[in-house]
Amino acid sequence: MCILILLKCAVVIIFELFEVNHIRTIYHMFIALLILFIISTLVVDFIDEGRLVLDFSLLVYAFGNFPLVVSTWLCMFLSTFTIPYALLHQWARQYRSARFKGLSCLWAGTLFLIFQTVVLGFLPTYVVLRNNFPPASRFIIILEQVKRSTCFFVIFFTFLIYIKVFRFKAPV
Repeated sequence: MCILILLKCAVVIIFELFEVNHIRTIYHMFIALLILFIISTLVVDFIDEGRLVLDFSLLVYAFGNFPLVVSTWLCMFLSTFTIPYALLHQWARQYRSARFKGLSCLWAGTLFLIFQTVVLGFLPTYVVLRNNFPPASRFIIILEQVKRSTCFFVIFFTFLIYIKVFRFKAPV
């Protein structure tokens, strides 16, 4: 519940920024510049070549190996739902009967950080380097790693604060 509140607060702040007229104006200016750049490029190509030159080879190169990028992203996405839930569910089931509650919390936190380091740190990096992804494909995986790692640190520290502040009572 605390995690949902934290994530909801972060989303609300982003949407509130776009309600400010100055931020919205800057956003619309960037969109207008992008459209102007596209139109300018098309006009220059039409004048120079006498026809529209739609060469997507750079785009195809930059987003190369896309099926493997999507499958890596999907594995990262699904593992963030299944593994932490299973780990925290198992911890909550055995927490009440544990003799050493602090050790139980430390063990669950350690497994959580190991999961984050291995599954969200080393494995995507290994896939990117092993398959020699092009720049845009690498960027997709790196941004997903940063997003998932940030989310996990929020979950992990919320978990620790929840235990310390509220003296967690595990369900029976």
